[in-house]
Amino acid sequence: MEEGVTRERVVDSAEAMLALGREVGAGMSGGEVIGLVGPLGAGKTHFVKGLVYGLGCEAGVTSPTFTLVHEYVGGRCPVYHFDFYRVEAEAELVELGWEEYVEGGDGVVVV
Repeated sequence: MEEGVTRERVVDSAEAMLALGREVGAGMSGGEVIGLVGPLGAGKTHFVKGLVYGLGCEAGVTSPTFTLVHEYVGGRCPVYHFDFYRVEAEAELVELGWEEYVEGGDGVVVV
């Protein structure tokens, strides 16, 4: 998607969220950062699962709530899936290597 362009789409099911993620992932090549905002159960992980599949990786995608980051490799580029729900301080992100993930440019970072 072009920088600064906003597109709206109603997503009314888990299957539709998965399809949207797959569509977005199919157009990515690494270096992108995606921020997902929504309450628990909104479908954020379904979107990431579709994105991972759209990049050609068939890994089992789960929410990184307790581990804070999951890495999915095997597609065109890796996907780094972060969950900030339990992060309480910036120092925790530094310890995870946040800057290296974002500045590395080799994969897609999803928060």
